[in-house]
Amino acid sequence: MSLMNLSQIKGGKKLQSDVQALLTSYDAAKVLTKIAKGADAAAGNYNVEELLTELRTSLSSILGTAGASSSTPTITSLDTAIKALQDKKIRDVVRTELSIVDGKAAIPTDIDTKIPGLNKTIKLPAYSADNEVLLNERGEQLIVDMTTGAFNGTPSVIDADASAKSTDGSFVYKVATISKVKVFPAGEWKLSDLPAEALLDNNEIQLIAYKQALNKVIVELAKDKGIIDAVKTQIGTKAVQDQLNDATATLQTKIDAKADTTDVYSVDDKGVKTPLFRKTSDALKMEDLDTDLQDVIKTAAIPNVFDPSSLIAEDAKKLDKSNVVASTVDTKASGYTPSDDKVLSEKAVLAALANVGEAVEHVTDKIAVTAEASAPVTEFTLSKTPTDDKVALYINHCPYFEGDDFTVDRAAKKATWTLTEANEGFDIDKDLTNAVYFVYDASK
Repeated sequence: MSLMNLSQIKGGKKLQSDVQALLTSYDAAKVLTKIAKGADAAAGNYNVEELLTELRTSLSSILGTAGASSSTPTITSLDTAIKALQDKKIRDVVRTELSIVDGKAAIPTDIDTKIPGLNKTIKLPAYSADNEVLLNERGEQLIVDMTTGAFNGTPSVIDADASAKSTDGSFVYKVATISKVKVFPAGEWKLSDLPAEALLDNNEIQLIAYKQALNKVIVELAKDKGIIDAVKTQIGTKAVQDQLNDATATLQTKIDAKADTTDVYSVDDKGVKTPLFRKTSDALKMEDLDTDLQDVIKTAAIPNVFDPSSLIAEDAKKLDKSNVVASTVDTKASGYTPSDDKVLSEKAVLAALANVGEAVEHVTDKIAVTAEASAPVTEFTLSKTPTDDKVALYINHCPYFEGDDFTVDRAAKKATWTLTEANEGFDIDKDLTNAVYFVYDASK
C-alpha cells in the first residue's frame, strides 16, 4: 500500500500545481504579484523584482538615509521625539514605608536617589501600613521629620472604649503597636525613570480620609455598647429558655404516647397481618396472634389438609440428571423437540457460545488498481457477503467508511466509490494507489 497521495487531501492537487508553477518561474522578474503599479490599470502589476526595489527605496526614505524631505516623518525624527518625551520631568507623590527604630522613623540613606527633588524641610503626616491615621498622645496628626525621622509625639490611636466613657466628650488615646509607618513624599522624575509606585491611585488617599471620619463614628457607637450588650444578653437568654421549654414539652408528649401503645400490626391488601410493635418483650405466642392468622397456621400444620410433598417432588424432577441435556445430544436432529422443562449442561452451554463466535469471520480484500487517470475505477467486487455491520475501505493507509464515502450492494457483493472528484473528493486510479483494501465481517 502506498503512502497518502495529495489527491486525498482537500486542495492538495491545487497546492501541488501552485508549487510546480512557483518552481518553474523561479526568476523574480518573472514572478508577478497582485499589487498594481498605480491607479492606471494599463501599468499592470509589480513583479517581485520591481516590488522589492520599490520597498527598498521607501524604507530608506522612512529611515532618513536616502535624502528624505523635511516634511516626511522618519525613524530618526521619531527617535528624537521619543527621547525628548523620556527626558520630560514629572512631579508626583510616591508611597514610602519607613521602619521604626528606637522610637524614630529610619530615613534611608539613599532617599535622595529614590525620590529626586525631595524637600526634607516639609514634615509629612504618617499612617500605618493598613492606612490607619496615626495620632500622637495629644490627638494630633503624627508628623515625621524627613531629615531626622523624629515624630511629634508617641504614635497612638483612639481608644474607642475609653473615649466612650469620657464624661466631657473628649477622646482618649492609646499607644499604637506598629513597626513601620507610611508617608507620601513628593519627588521629581524623568518620565523614563518614573517608578511604578508613582502616579498613586487616588483611592488610597480617599481611604485614609474615610478612616478619619470613621474614628468619630466608632467612638459614638462604643458609647451604646453597654446597652446593646445588655439587650443582646436578655434576648439570648429568653430565646434559649423558650426553645428548651418547647423541646421538653414535645419529648414528654412522645413519651406519654409511647407508654399507651399496645400491639401494632401492618395489614396488606390480602388481609395478612405482620407484627410491627409488641408491648411485651417475651416470645410471640399463638394466642398473641389474630384468630384468622391462627387458623391459617393450624390448617397448614395438618398433613391431610396441606401436603407440600408434591411440590418438592416436582422441583426435584427438574434437577434430575435424566432431565439435563448433555453436550453430546444433537438438538438439531430430526424429531428432536425442545422442552421448557429441560436444562442445558455447562459443557453444552459453552459449546453453543463457541459456535456463535465461530459463525462470523473477519475478511480483508486486497483489490489491485490498474485504471488509468482518464477512466478511474468506481466499482469493486468483494470476495464475501458482508454482514449488516459497516464496511471499511483503506486507501494509502487512510480509512473511508460505508455510507459516507462509498456504498455496498450486499446481494451483488459490490462496493461503489461515491466520493469522486466530481463530488468534491478524488478519483481512484493507478496514479493514486496500486491497491485498495476492504475490511468487513462476513457470515461463514
